[in-house]
Amino acid sequence: MSEPIRIALVGLDHWYSAFPVADEAARHPEVELCGIAHDDRDRAGELARRVGVERVEQEPMALVEDPAVEAVISFIDCRRNPDVVIAAAERGKHVLSIKPVARTLEEATRVRDAVRKAGIHFLPAESRPRLSTYQRQLRAWFDEGRFGKLISAQASLWAGIPQQWHDDPTPGWFTDPERAPRRRLDRPQHLPDRPPSRAARRGGGRDLGPDRQPQAPGPADGGLRHLHPGLRGRGDATLEDTWTNPGAFQSGNVLVGTEGAVRLDVAARRLSVAGNFDGFKGWVEVAAPVSHVEGLDHFVDLIRGRAEPVAGVDDAWRNLAVTLAFYEAARSRRPVAPEVLS
Repeated sequence: MSEPIRIALVGLDHWYSAFPVADEAARHPEVELCGIAHDDRDRAGELARRVGVERVEQEPMALVEDPAVEAVISFIDCRRNPDVVIAAAERGKHVLSIKPVARTLEEATRVRDAVRKAGIHFLPAESRPRLSTYQRQLRAWFDEGRFGKLISAQASLWAGIPQQWHDDPTPGWFTDPERAPRRRLDRPQHLPDRPPSRAARRGGGRDLGPDRQPQAPGPADGGLRHLHPGLRGRGDATLEDTWTNPGAFQSGNVLVGTEGAVRLDVAARRLSVAGNFDGFKGWVEVAAPVSHVEGLDHFVDLIRGRAEPVAGVDDAWRNLAVTLAFYEAARSRRPVAPEVLS
């Protein structure tokens, strides 16, 4: 068996994503989690002890620049993520990157150029659900024409604003507009056969910062977002992705076509289908398949040359472009065409 891939975890700002990936890396037979870096050494040490990692650094570049590190998982805040990814790429290290990859398209373009020049594998965190059982099945049904012409698609994710640490309920840096991540989009963008031509947004946001005054965009923004045409058959897609839910995390989606339809409710753990599907006639409800994965297996397979990438840096760039178009639509109160990747 080959030597384990030496992977460093850089930044715990997005701790709710970093912890599961660290747990998976610690038990993965082909991975050596060789170091954890975070501004707060105590917090980094807490996770390191939990997963059995000896090396703890306060400065992320101490790991990124280490020749012994082969790949980097970056869950640092979005303001600093571009510099981490670029530094890793310039040293030939593969990257699994937090979502979104950057705050602006200028920053994202710098990342894209560095990744392309280095020829490394880059896996955007927002695209990892494409690896799930549900998304793979949905994609297969879509490619097989089971839906006919898609008429509409809806995807929703409602959550409360993240805690700054697992035992600290305050939002902390998530209310800092210079550091807080934009709400990201990936689904159902990977289903259309062409990118959306314009984006619109209706609905306001709310700021959970000290002054508690509404703003657009806010660190806990909400609202309905529309992509047009974005779907085969010139259908529309509606996405709701917010931090405005005071209750538990919930997500789901609906696809409706001329020949079939599907609805997933993650909270109820149910999948409903109707149409031209083997074994189903009329609306049938079944247990929902897995709708999310951490993506480390795929990251390892990419590095080993055993898989084709489910997504890459171009996807991260496009996702950010569409997201920024929504924010501009909110400010200008008019539909906005996303920037096009060159």
